[in-house]
Amino acid sequence: MKKIFSLSAVVTILTLLSINNAYAAYSSNGYIDKYDSSTGLYYKSIKDYKRDEKKEKSFLSSIKSLKSSRNLRNIINISIYNPETEEIKYIFNDDKIRKITKILFENSIDKEKNSINFAGSFAGLLKNNNNIKNRNLKNTIILSDTNNEDNTETIWIANKDGSGLKEITTIDAKESNWHVDVKNSKIRIVSEKEGEITIKNFDWN
Repeated sequence: MKKIFSLSAVVTILTLLSINNAYAAYSSNGYIDKYDSSTGLYYKSIKDYKRDEKKEKSFLSSIKSLKSSRNLRNIINISIYNPETEEIKYIFNDDKIRKITKILFENSIDKEKNSINFAGSFAGLLKNNNNIKNRNLKNTIILSDTNNEDNTETIWIANKDGSGLKEITTIDAKESNWHVDVKNSKIRIVSEKEGEITIKNFDWN
């Protein structure tokens, strides 16, 4: 006898699917699958192919795990495809295995809200994104990778075409966090130790 899903179950499934589609842009797992509106470049995250996917026991359990399924494999690199030249580049070109947790770039200007729309995986990173004066979109990407062994996070900047990769700084993830001050074009490191706050700024050009 065939099983029939109740209306509530169907609604739940559709809702979870919707959540899954929106999850990437507001998560911090390094996932990206997006075109840049200003350059036309296509960005796609690369998963660690050596890590096995979890096996789901049922259809419903698979649906319920959609939100967390992107974390089954670490993101180890970012590919950049140029539709005009059909060339594929990679942000990192060494043999080091990384765990990319954040990536973002300016994608469009919201003239009604006077703010910048971003693409990528950047939960909690954007601050002071208001009253932005007319300006061109930045031609650079910000990304970071996390080392779970020593609890550090390294922040990088590269041009949107993947060239000019530069390490900005490495922070102690236990004592520090960082965000992007959109209005003032700064990468801001905020550290708390022994009851005191220290702040260090890096220009985002």
